[in-house]
Amino acid sequence: MQPLKPDDLLIRKTPVEHGRWSERSDPASGAAKPIRLERFQELEQTLRNNPVQSDPYIELARIYLHQERWIDAKRVLDRAAELFSGDEEVMYLREESQLARSLQLLAAAEAECRRVPNETSEKELQRTRLDLNAMREKVCRARLVRHPDQLELTIPLAEALEGLDRSEEAVDYLRQAALDPDLRAPASLKLGEIFERTGRVTDALSSYRRAALFRLPPPAQAVKLAALTKAAELALQHRMLDSAARYVAMLREMEPQNLRWIQMDEEIVALESSLMP
Repeated sequence: MQPLKPDDLLIRKTPVEHGRWSERSDPASGAAKPIRLERFQELEQTLRNNPVQSDPYIELARIYLHQERWIDAKRVLDRAAELFSGDEEVMYLREESQLARSLQLLAAAEAECRRVPNETSEKELQRTRLDLNAMREKVCRARLVRHPDQLELTIPLAEALEGLDRSEEAVDYLRQAALDPDLRAPASLKLGEIFERTGRVTDALSSYRRAALFRLPPPAQAVKLAALTKAAELALQHRMLDSAARYVAMLREMEPQNLRWIQMDEEIVALESSLMP
């Protein structure tokens, strides 16, 4: 069995992709090929005989996950985790299945809240959000124990902690991540978002500015664009017009034809004119 690549160990916001659970998928369409009933029976019989390798557990679990048979998948993966706790693919698949189930329950709660908006559905929505973030925290911590070098995990861990109303813990993890040159831009962007949501405007602007302007290594284009956008909007909201103008100027350098930046520039000029004596 091939070891998982480092990127495969990270938590995704959408663990379930079309056809992902099944290794029997058609590469062209992503659709899973039908599974013979005999194969189910063969695999279940193999498991009853306590195989010495994890492969049959993984194959059967993927089949159940693809069919969204969560209870059967949990049964198989829980047993596999007991027998093969050192098998990274077993542990990874079990964690991803737990995240997928939490995401499915959240999506169902969101749909119900839209269909019947009332106090009961809102409480259920809040509960499923908390459950998802608790699961993300649990999985992040477990993966960090197994892979302490995977500092990328501190960013989804911080997101989960913030979702659990533990913002200061989230800030601590993000500051730790920001010490790594490869992570400091996305970590600083996330720090800015937390500071903004908690009303720390100066800290938020400082974090956004760092996320956008790191030189070595430079931030990814998407991170730089997001950081400058958030900085410009926050500065404009608080009538910090000089700062807003600088950020908008950098955005217009990146995307000269973007009407959004042009309109923000015009709004800044209009506000400056209105403040003149």
